[in-house]
Amino acid sequence: MRLPHPGDALPCMSTFPASRAAELVRAYEAVLGRLDPEVRETAQVLLEPMRVEAEEWERTKGAGRTEDTVFFWMH
Repeated sequence: MRLPHPGDALPCMSTFPASRAAELVRAYEAVLGRLDPEVRETAQVLLEPMRVEAEEWERTKGAGRTEDTVFFWMH
């Protein structure tokens, strides 16, 4: 399935392997306090859905399934 074109806006569409979501969360949380406040706010916006994805990955893995890709759009 193809992702829709973002049009004239400037969002970034990307994918991320769900199996690495927990790793990303740990890395960002380790440096969050040292980030510039403006950058920290953006990182926190990304962290919350990644926490959810990390939990979902563990849950689906335990059920014998692996929904393995996170799709996201940021602007």
